[in-house]
Amino acid sequence: METLKKILLTVAGTILFLPSAALAQIERTHLDAATIVKGYTAEMSDQNFRIGIGPDVFTEASTIKLEDLTDYPALPTDKNVASDVYSYNIIMSQPRVLEKPIWLALKYESDSLNRKQIYFYSHTTGEWHGIPTSIDQQNKYARAAIHFPHTHLVVLEEQQAPGPTKTTDSWGIATDARAAVVIDDKSGQVLFEKNANERLPLASLTKLMTAVIFLETNPDFNREVTISAADSADGCHLSVVPGDRVKVRDLFYSSLVGSKNNATKALAHSTGLSDANFVARMNQKATELGMTNSQFVETTGLDHRNRASAADYAKLSQYALRKMEVLQASTSKSYTFWTTNSGKSLSFRNTNGLVNSHLTVTGGKTGYLPPSWGGIHYNLMTKAKDGYGNEVIAVTMGNPSYSDTKYEVESLINWGFRNYQWE
Repeated sequence: METLKKILLTVAGTILFLPSAALAQIERTHLDAATIVKGYTAEMSDQNFRIGIGPDVFTEASTIKLEDLTDYPALPTDKNVASDVYSYNIIMSQPRVLEKPIWLALKYESDSLNRKQIYFYSHTTGEWHGIPTSIDQQNKYARAAIHFPHTHLVVLEEQQAPGPTKTTDSWGIATDARAAVVIDDKSGQVLFEKNANERLPLASLTKLMTAVIFLETNPDFNREVTISAADSADGCHLSVVPGDRVKVRDLFYSSLVGSKNNATKALAHSTGLSDANFVARMNQKATELGMTNSQFVETTGLDHRNRASAADYAKLSQYALRKMEVLQASTSKSYTFWTTNSGKSLSFRNTNGLVNSHLTVTGGKTGYLPPSWGGIHYNLMTKAKDGYGNEVIAVTMGNPSYSDTKYEVESLINWGFRNYQWE
């Protein structure tokens, strides 16, 4: 008997000192009838996995089991694993596909910009299948809706796309810009660079980061806001006065199409964030994107202390231009809108003249700040694609002439397409 006790104590001690990853984490929650009517969110204790159940999704009391799995079916080999593998089971008297969906949120760890998606395991097909997924890049959550009462779940991401292969001996083109870089959009591979890591004043290139942070507050584009004195700004601006009412959408397009400084300030203010908090998010996003040579102090670019390297700005562009709202605005050739309370008409053209060039432009942003304001003249970022769908991003900073800036960016993009081959 004493021997048996010693064996049991030894086993228990061994279990206590096993790595936590080896022990499955399980959470069980019982929902009574009253809770079902109101809805409920069940989650793991570490909040890395949760399911949201809306009112009246179930018609009977149910038990929900959440588990962080250590044993699960083989995952697809053509994807990278970005999260733990979880399962949930809604235990009902008669298991069935739910008429109303439940909502999933899975925490992932990857910092890459590669596409991420929630996958579930089908016992019928014996395969993992992707479902429509929204990504919260800031908090690193993948979210989706599903109708199944039980399944396995994981966040998978696309593997790094292979970059193009150089096919010539050309080293690039001559450019008067202080710094320049050309990258492949999918892989991020650098195709051309000149002083690409030098930290330089961004000017209105700043507005692209402002647009990103604005979008990550989940705005209502149809909401009306009132222009205030706090939105006033020097330089390029909309002809509006305090008291004019405009839609948030019009501020967004005014910022990215016309590079209007007061519209940009009003756009940031529309989020309800203080100036300090908004700028803090800009710098936090720069850190998340690996922009190691970047700093933001305000939202418009009028302050020369807003700085980044050409290489860093290419990373931001790669991320921002995957947002449909940014793509649509930055490729619009012109924009017209009316103030909603006075009917004042406002119209402007895109400050990026390359939208009217022979390039197939899929995004861009201009910047200008004179040396007397601490700037380095003209900056320009443009993304374009060739006839095969390959896309490159070119950034030049510190060119003394706007016409030369347009010509050199167009030439750099064409050089990239001519001197590299994509699989």
